[in-house]
Amino acid sequence: SCKRDNGGCQPGAVCSHDPVTFAVVCGCPDGFVNSGCGADSKCVGRF
Repeated sequence: SCKRDNGGCQPGAVCSHDPVTFAVVCGCPDGFVNSGCGADSKCVGRF
């Protein structure tokens, strides 16, 4: 759940839930891009 430790997403990432499976989905704030997959996913750089 996003309520606990930001759902396991890195600090500053946007945590949400898949509407069908309710799985945690980590997203990046505006201006950042996602790098990696799953637990290795990081928000890096600005475009």
